[in-house]
Amino acid sequence: MQNDDLGYLLHHVGSVIDKNSDQVLLERLGVSFAQFKILLILSEKDGSTQNHIATSLGQTEASISRQIKLMNMDGLINIRRSTSNRRLRLIFLSEKGYGQMEKAVRALNNYYQPIFDVLDSNEQQALQKALIKIKNYL
Repeated sequence: MQNDDLGYLLHHVGSVIDKNSDQVLLERLGVSFAQFKILLILSEKDGSTQNHIATSLGQTEASISRQIKLMNMDGLINIRRSTSNRRLRLIFLSEKGYGQMEKAVRALNNYYQPIFDVLDSNEQQALQKALIKIKNYL
């Protein structure tokens, strides 16, 4: 595999973005990138199960369990038992969690804007369309 191979480039860029996003969010808001991704899932489907969150992120329930506990202790989420199935725990975004998610989106957009500006608007739109196609295929 060469360093300009498409698969390598996607993997490399993705891992650098994950690392940088984690650093930016921890420094500015005290929220990890892993927690931010959970907040995003809950903003799309509030009242999700841990299984739904894990599946949406392509992870196991065990891998997100610790983040869920930390987020609950930090007041970012609320956990309630389902009224229809007492064994099911539903996870909701708290007001604090919603606020942190909005701040995180702004912080990441501000951080990455200069990086995206190396592409003109047509290149940005083409990249976005291509990434959406790949995401939908996966």
